[in-house]
Amino acid sequence: MAFSTKNAKLQKLSAELRHWCATGAPDESRILVLKLSHNADVDLVTAQLAELGAEIVSAGPAVTVASISCESLIKASKLSGVIRIDVPARFAPKPNN
Repeated sequence: MAFSTKNAKLQKLSAELRHWCATGAPDESRILVLKLSHNADVDLVTAQLAELGAEIVSAGPAVTVASISCESLIKASKLSGVIRIDVPARFAPKPNN
């Protein structure tokens, strides 16, 4: 999937996720953590994510966990209530010691 990682909205994504979007298959999905703004309407954000095809795992006032495709991740990063999207710590690669 080709797109520019210079888009300001993509700054909500970690470097790992920007790389995944640039190289991954559009329909490949990952479980991701979406950090929400303090005044985000959780119901609205989860409804918008569902419209994008995301499967909601858990939703709360500060964080939503969802399975999102690479293609939908770009759109999810543009949602106003989302301030950052990360890979959950338990799925992140461990640093080499």
